[in-house]
Amino acid sequence: MVAVAGLLWAGAVAMLGWSLVIDPPTVWREVFRGLGFAGVAGGQFVFLTVCSDRWIPDASPGLRRWLAIGLFTCVLFGLGLALVAASKPPTPPDVRATGTP
Repeated sequence: MVAVAGLLWAGAVAMLGWSLVIDPPTVWREVFRGLGFAGVAGGQFVFLTVCSDRWIPDASPGLRRWLAIGLFTCVLFGLGLALVAASKPPTPPDVRATGTP
């Protein structure tokens, strides 16, 4: 039951992340892309730690450990990217489209 709930949670977080990466809102695009990247990696991390550990218990513990470290690093990178992008003021959408104020 926990694995099924984790599967649904991981899928929802990853799909929300993909939607932010592919088509972010027009204001603060870089922030939302960073959050989307963190969401995709976070969904995969949840799947790895909750679902695959229960469904494939014979997988190498060392491999699972390195995959978890890598995915969590991707989550932190995405959050850091969003934080750096948020430190810049947003550009209004009409200036970006036409190039003139």
